[in-house]
Amino acid sequence: MLSRRRMNESSSIRRHYDGPQRWTTYMPQNITDIGRRAHSIAEACALTGLGRDTVYAAIRDGHLVARKLGRRTLITDDDLRQFLAGLPRVGGHKQASAVTAQ
Repeated sequence: MLSRRRMNESSSIRRHYDGPQRWTTYMPQNITDIGRRAHSIAEACALTGLGRDTVYAAIRDGHLVARKLGRRTLITDDDLRQFLAGLPRVGGHKQASAVTAQ
């Protein structure tokens, strides 16, 4: 069995240590081009720009659907897109109607 460090080195996702208690995950641009059906937590974070704690909180609160395969937590591409589409828009509907009323 590969150690965690060797597994991270062999995967296409790279993690970079940015200081105490902070890691940044880098994912190659072409990973979204191949049309993956499911993403790991790290991949979902890299794709959306959300932090790991935010993704886990959305799963815990029932806003984002995750599935388990053994010890892995996977998020389907459709569920990730639905979660992002369900987030509130910035600027809101009231602000847009106030501008047209003037």
